[in-house]
Amino acid sequence: MNQKREKQFFILLTIFYVLLIGFLFFCHENWRDEAQAYLLCRDMNLFDLIKNVSYEGHPIFYYLLLFPFVKLGMGPKIVNIISLLFMTMSVILIFFQSELHPLQKISLVISYPVLYEYSVIGRSYSLVFFLLVCYGILYSKRREHPILLSLILGLLWNTHLLLSGFVGIQSIFLLKEYFQNKNMLKEKEKKKIRIAFFLLFLFGLFFILQYLPKVFLSDGMSFGDNISFIQILFIGVIFLFNLSCSTNNIMIIFLIVIVSFLFYQIVKKEKKIPFIYLFSILFIVGIVSITLKGISIYILSLSFSIYCCCILMVSNKINSNRIIKYLMIMISLFSIPILYQIYQLDINSNYSNSKELSLSMKTIPKDSIILCVSDSICSSVIPYDNHKYYGVRSRDYFTYIVWNQKREGTISYSSIYQFIDKNDSIYYLYTGYSKDDDIFLKKIKEKYSLKKIYQSKVKSYSFENYQLYQIKKFHS
Repeated sequence: MNQKREKQFFILLTIFYVLLIGFLFFCHENWRDEAQAYLLCRDMNLFDLIKNVSYEGHPIFYYLLLFPFVKLGMGPKIVNIISLLFMTMSVILIFFQSELHPLQKISLVISYPVLYEYSVIGRSYSLVFFLLVCYGILYSKRREHPILLSLILGLLWNTHLLLSGFVGIQSIFLLKEYFQNKNMLKEKEKKKIRIAFFLLFLFGLFFILQYLPKVFLSDGMSFGDNISFIQILFIGVIFLFNLSCSTNNIMIIFLIVIVSFLFYQIVKKEKKIPFIYLFSILFIVGIVSITLKGISIYILSLSFSIYCCCILMVSNKINSNRIIKYLMIMISLFSIPILYQIYQLDINSNYSNSKELSLSMKTIPKDSIILCVSDSICSSVIPYDNHKYYGVRSRDYFTYIVWNQKREGTISYSSIYQFIDKNDSIYYLYTGYSKDDDIFLKKIKEKYSLKKIYQSKVKSYSFENYQLYQIKKFHS
């Protein structure tokens, strides 16, 4: 394919990508994690937003980008628009700026994170992917643009906590390279590199300051199930490129063999790249095993993003390697079954039932108060609804979630009964997310009469299946 035809082909692919994600954009229904970022920006001032970062796994940069758009009155879908924009720019960079072979470029784009997880769902991961793509493409010109590379690393550091390992190992290698080549550099180049590392130091200091309050307060929550480091590492290796949990063992083994052989081939071209990748993944696994104590598709998708960056870092050395080219294509094909499955789910079913629920909320009085046990699950509907929401654990009104220990307080039923008795129009939003919802429902039924006024018509993809009860203040 000559250069002109190749360019035209990639322009058509980019247009198709935008149309595909745009179609899914209108089908997709936002859920709790997408609502959280929007609500934080909508209901917090800038100072409080920065303070709250210590409870989030995502530092401030993404919120700073989102903040002005939300404050200007843009609705909840702004988070998805931002994801679509960043991922479209990432695809354009891969197609038109990378030195990869055309088939290698296509293999990076035909992947689950690029075609769904980061582009359709509105979260900060789209920004992570974009920055990693920028870094990978600029890496071969690091002597020319050290300040720009340090800015990208600094922004990555302040976009996701789990990228600290990647930023750290890259900084060490860049510093080592600087000292090895110090005598060969001109004074102007040395000055640029010193400025670059000083900027990176400032970004690191800013990152630490964001999470310092949590160190002193020690009131952050732990999440998920108690899964060990080894278990999470095992899961992370098996689902390295975001296979569905139903993938059979033969395919898993086949994928691991392909990935191992791919990195073996890359070692011949650039020995440190596989080390950078493995160190970054091990860091992610270590932090996740300590904090979240579980695994998620978002965290697994980070492995693909780092893989993509590492491939781009050596693009000028592997673009003519036929073995690497076909291995990359084979890896990308593993995304097709899960993409087909998830596209069907998102198009044919509600992602969270939040919009359906919000329509039913319009029938209840505006001054009503909604009780919630699983507040994070209830938060999906809050961007579309103007009623007051009350967390029965925290004993306070809420919109966004602050992930501190107050949120996980013990439910005092005597206090809840007093709260219900003091207010005229009270409803309870049941999510079924935990056993506590069932216990709470049973306890309320012992004292009050409940009238179910809404139940989700279909089971949502994200398991947010609501029931809305009106609490009537007389004994059953």
